Amino acid sequence: MDISTFYAVTSATCFALVGLWWSVVKDKPEWFKGEAKKRMAGGVYASFLIPGVMSLAAETPPVERFGPVREPDGVGIHDRQFLKIQSKSTKGERL
Repeated sequence: MDISTFYAVTSATCFALVGLWWSVVKDKPEWFKGEAKKRMAGGVYASFLIPGVMSLAAETPPVERFGPVREPDGVGIHDRQFLKIQSKSTKGERL
């Protein structure tokens, strides 16, 4: 088994278990009355969700994972939004 197959199987299994856990938890409203049981339910959920997300992230290359951080002209998407907000605030308009 190569590493990409391992991560694909791991993420699919973890997300399937998250879905099954949701179906168990929705039928047990008494688990959310006590703090200890609430933490237990959240811990089980996290123990399925975190490895699933990590395995899914390991399958994607870093460029696709973070998206286009900078555009070819050197000004990123976030910078353009910041500049747009700054230009509105300097003209006296409300945000």
